[in-house]
Amino acid sequence: MKNKKFLIISCIVIFLIIIVGIVVAQYLINDSKQENKKNEEIEEIVTELFENSYKYYYYMYGDIKISDGYIVIEDETYYYVDEPLMTVNEFKKLVEDTFVSNMQYNLLEVEEKNEYINIADKIYVKKVENPCKNIHVYEFNDMKYEGDSEKKYVYHDQTRNPIYKENDTWKLGESIYSCDEY
Repeated sequence: MKNKKFLIISCIVIFLIIIVGIVVAQYLINDSKQENKKNEEIEEIVTELFENSYKYYYYMYGDIKISDGYIVIEDETYYYVDEPLMTVNEFKKLVEDTFVSNMQYNLLEVEEKNEYINIADKIYVKKVENPCKNIHVYEFNDMKYEGDSEKKYVYHDQTRNPIYKENDTWKLGESIYSCDEY
C-alpha cells in the first residue's frame, strides 16, 4: 500500500514537473519570438532611416543628373533635373521624418549645397560647385543594436550611429553618409 501511494505521488510530481517545464518553455519561446519581432521592427525602421539619410545626402551634395534645359532667376542659373526627384516640400518632409528636430536646421541651412526650385511641376537645380560623384556605400547585413527605449546605437560596417526616440518616432541625430569622390 505504501509503495502504491509513493508511486502515485511520484507520478503526480513528475507530471507537475513536466507541465511546469512545458509552461516555462512556452514562455521562453514566446519571449524569444517577441524579441525577434522587436528586432525586425527596429531593423525596418533603421533601414528606412539610413535610406532616407542617403537620399538627403544625394539631394544636398550629389551629382544630380541635369539636361540642357535651364532657367535664370536673379542671375542664378538653374538646370532642369533629368531624373526622378521628390519635390522641395517632399524633401523637407523627408528631413523632418528622418532627423531629430534640433538637427534639421543645421542639415538644411548649409552654405555649399544643391539648391532646388519647382516651377510648373518641374524641378530645377543649381548644383554645388564640386558635387559628390561617389557617396560612401555601407553594408547593412550585420546590424546590431544596443541601448534603451529612448536612444539606441546601431552598429554596422565598423560604424556606430545613434538613433533617438522623438515623439514616439525613431530618428537619426545626423546624416550618416559622406563623399568618397568629388
